[in-house]
Amino acid sequence: MNKSTLLLLLCSGLFILNVVLMIFMYLNKPLNSNHDRRGGHIRASDVMVERLQLDPDQEAVFKEMRAAHMAQNESINHLIFIAYDELFYLLQDDNVDEERKNQIFHKIEALTSDLNTSNFEHFLKLKSILGKDQIPYFNSFTQELREKFGPQEGKFPPPRRNN
Repeated sequence: MNKSTLLLLLCSGLFILNVVLMIFMYLNKPLNSNHDRRGGHIRASDVMVERLQLDPDQEAVFKEMRAAHMAQNESINHLIFIAYDELFYLLQDDNVDEERKNQIFHKIEALTSDLNTSNFEHFLKLKSILGKDQIPYFNSFTQELREKFGPQEGKFPPPRRNN
């Protein structure tokens, strides 16, 4: 067997292996992916509509609530971004203005609190449009959110000790 035949066989084998691996990865995507099996993006709002079994009227109200909620959160996130920009701008000075630094920290804390309040109020409003038969779906959904976003054992390394 000469070198060119060997090279052709190796390249062909690698190509076939690559195709098989791509097919395997496509067919075994995680189910909690943000994309469906056809490659389209799955929106969180669509998942909520499906999971909470909203009727068309509830879905229309939810979409209006969601649009207002997203606009409010976008505004708050923009203000947080500006505050962080101001904070890191302070690092350019040789002597950091402690009072200004503390003001910015308090501003970031207040904005983060506003963001958390906005999210909580959004879910309260969502709950208010549900029927009694949908509340178990809502409770199950919020339980999943608690598990996903709440404290998780072993997620973060233990704090370092300063000796």
